Amino acid sequence: MDKNITAEIIRKSDISDLRRELHLDYIFQTKGNNYQWCDKKIALITYFNNVNFLDKCLKYIMLLPKYVDIFIITKNKDIARLVKIKLQLENSHTVIDSIDKYRGIGPLLTTYKDILLTYEYFGFIYDEKASSNERFQTVKYSLCDLMWENTIKNDIYVGHIIETFERELHLGILTPPSPYMSTFFKTGFCGWESYYEETIQFIKQLKLKCQINRDKPPFILETSFWCRTEALKPLFTREISQEDLVLEEGILNNRVSHVIERILPYVAQSQGYYSGIMMTAEYASLYISNYQYMWDELKNRGILK
Repeated sequence: MDKNITAEIIRKSDISDLRRELHLDYIFQTKGNNYQWCDKKIALITYFNNVNFLDKCLKYIMLLPKYVDIFIITKNKDIARLVKIKLQLENSHTVIDSIDKYRGIGPLLTTYKDILLTYEYFGFIYDEKASSNERFQTVKYSLCDLMWENTIKNDIYVGHIIETFERELHLGILTPPSPYMSTFFKTGFCGWESYYEETIQFIKQLKLKCQINRDKPPFILETSFWCRTEALKPLFTREISQEDLVLEEGILNNRVSHVIERILPYVAQSQGYYSGIMMTAEYASLYISNYQYMWDELKNRGILK
């Protein structure tokens, strides 16, 4: 397609409509041809919050390609110490930072934003917060699987992601699918929840040029993604109010973190890029089965007629 036509379509379309009409769901293999991108500057930033997920998540980190620079961030000094011990045994090269303020995506918008601008592509992923509810803890593990399996399954998978960015010059962000599970089920269908007005405020603050509609919720609902750095540049080059970012004691405002999740594809659209969903072939098979189960249950309960 002509570049000017593509740019015009991106500029005038709703991001969710664009994803559906252009079939922007990408299924990547985890075996076979292994791309090498040693000539590209690529980074992965991950935030660790829960020691219970540490071993599980570090197994994925150890499968990353050697050409990816790894930044591991945590507020927990015990986690930082354990990560250094475990990754040293694997002879991995990483930057491990125990910081005193912000959490989750907060460091990307503050401490690390200048560093990120030196990379062509980067990914971001986090673990899940601890829960005192044992039943909900199981759901947290399922959500963790969804994010980590579909973000950094292994080196071959990551290589295919970068190859797609290289091939599709208008692709800005890839993210795992929505979490249609347990307590997250409603979130998957009601993407805005109560964050629409705050998202509009952030869009105005960042001076974004995008198409946004209350009746068309975004499909990025978790802060886990790979991106072309240029697609998210406004987040790193324009000052975001510290009052917006933090509450008491420098903790990232939880509502703001949910707004940032939802605003990502609109930032990319303002930069001239579309966004899509990424999955492993194995997880795509599971996802289709889950969809079929959901629709069968809705029909059996008389919700669909």
